[in-house]
Amino acid sequence: MSDINLRIKGKAGRITLQRPEALNAMTYDMCLAIEKALID
Repeated sequence: MSDINLRIKGKAGRITLQRPEALNAMTYDMCLAIEKALID
């Protein structure tokens, strides 16, 4: 399972973090994935 879930509906998008065991703390790799999702 991925730590990040990306959903796009029309012109809006939602990024959901899925790391409850770490209280959704972000890792460097998660930051890179979010950056890539925002650029694409």
